[in-house]
Amino acid sequence: MKKYLTALMFLAMGVLPANAQETVLEEETNVFGYPDKSFVKVIEQGFVSAFAPVNPKPDCENQRLKELTRKTLEPYIVSPKQTIVQKRRSQLTLKNIDHFVPFDANEISPDIYPELAGRLVELKINNRLSDENFKICLNDNPALETEIYLLMYDDEDRVRVDIINFSDLNIPSFVFDDN
Repeated sequence: MKKYLTALMFLAMGVLPANAQETVLEEETNVFGYPDKSFVKVIEQGFVSAFAPVNPKPDCENQRLKELTRKTLEPYIVSPKQTIVQKRRSQLTLKNIDHFVPFDANEISPDIYPELAGRLVELKINNRLSDENFKICLNDNPALETEIYLLMYDDEDRVRVDIINFSDLNIPSFVFDDN
């Protein structure tokens, strides 16, 4: 059982030792004492691709995407928990969210982009997503104090969008639809 858990841990980290598949094939059994073939199937087919479909993501300049982003952020501006400075900063951010450009996920380092990197790791582990399931857009307006990211990812059969770096309280998100 210990080798089985070790192999699962390596699989979750994306690293699989060369002898892990052989070890699982030879020694692992299910609760009824029969050889457990499910783990072999997961290794052969690929853990991520078997569970996470890749849905088409909208373009970063999609008008519907910008409209839903503004609509999602509006309640944060009228929040009574904000100070006057925070409220004014939020209003300026909302006003200047007008142009997004694609952002390469390979450029993300935890030192430079801690919120974005943390959210990506969380989604990869909890939702079993791979790099193909993500699309990131960056608001490149120089008038903004912070960089706002739209992190689009697959959430079952739909596309969910997280807005990163807008609020310190939590990550606002919405489901993208073309309607």
